[in-house]
Amino acid sequence: MTGTLITHPLDTIRLRMALPKAFCAQGYSGMVSAFSTVSAREGVGALYKGLGPTMAGRGLHSFPFQLNLSSSAHRTTQLNS
Repeated sequence: MTGTLITHPLDTIRLRMALPKAFCAQGYSGMVSAFSTVSAREGVGALYKGLGPTMAGRGLHSFPFQLNLSSSAHRTTQLNS
């Protein structure tokens, strides 16, 4: 999940750069231009738009793995007793 927090702004900028100019009024000349334009016009928080659903999806994706770890730890404890 930490990786998602770090890379989400990059994904946001990548998406904005991929949008046609019909959907995105300003054209960006590159990543640095996109970062500075979005940060200046919309604030740094705009780089994290959509982070909530992304984190929820990551949590749901890892939930069965965590459930499996806790049940296997419980079984190991019972076997060792």
